[in-house]
Amino acid sequence: MRIPKVDEGKSQKHYKIRHVPTGQFSTGGMNPRRSSRGKVWKHQGHVLNHLGLCGNPDWYKDCVVEEYELVVVKASERPLAELIQVKKDNDAAREREIQERSNAEKEARERAELERLQKKYGS
Repeated sequence: MRIPKVDEGKSQKHYKIRHVPTGQFSTGGMNPRRSSRGKVWKHQGHVLNHLGLCGNPDWYKDCVVEEYELVVVKASERPLAELIQVKKDNDAAREREIQERSNAEKEARERAELERLQKKYGS
């Protein structure tokens, strides 16, 4: 679920349609399906509009509308320089891993070529 912009300390309600027997959620649209994530509606009226436009109302038999209230609370604060350093460290580690893998693949190719040449020309 994407977190919407809401001022700290305020809340915002969201709605999902859950099929009770399977626990899956409606994907919305004219021909809804069910998925583990489903669609999030921002207003109860949007859910009602969807139900009115849906081509097969029986599809929603055994479903319930779930209401979620998101409350925005600042969880932490850290210097931007710290995040930049973490990104640099992660990038450097990824680059080392790529280089090591490349070196290992090159060595394996060279060993295979050496083995082929030794068989061809003898040791």
